[in-house]
Amino acid sequence: MSTKSEIENLLKELTPKQILFFQEWLKTGNGVKAAQVAYPDATYSSAGVLAHENLKLIKNPIKTFLEHNGISIGYLTKILVEATQAERRDQFSGEMYKDHRTRIDAVDRLARWLGIDAETNKTEINIGDNRSITFVIETSKDENNNF
Repeated sequence: MSTKSEIENLLKELTPKQILFFQEWLKTGNGVKAAQVAYPDATYSSAGVLAHENLKLIKNPIKTFLEHNGISIGYLTKILVEATQAERRDQFSGEMYKDHRTRIDAVDRLARWLGIDAETNKTEINIGDNRSITFVIETSKDENNNF
């Protein structure tokens, strides 16, 4: 289901306060502030809970917000391609070299935004004096947050 039709179908089932919440949230992307507008008597912590409950009604809220604000999968793909070619200038020699850290960070962030990357916990253990050995222990969570 496309994002636009998902929102149109959802609007038919919402209360007036929920509709106001989504209108505010689509403007700002801030669920707590949107809940405070839609539910003016709610405390800050209650607004957080209300925001969470309302956003659960949307299949992928981040994708919905981005697409509503003109940031499509195509646009993100263009940024991803550009980020995979990031370069940095050496401050001493002035030479350009590949900026691998920026490239990896961009790919990781976009993957998380799109929900295509499993949440992973990493533990790094560094051992060494003159020689260095690094162990990386990864555990991934499944859909039910089980390791």
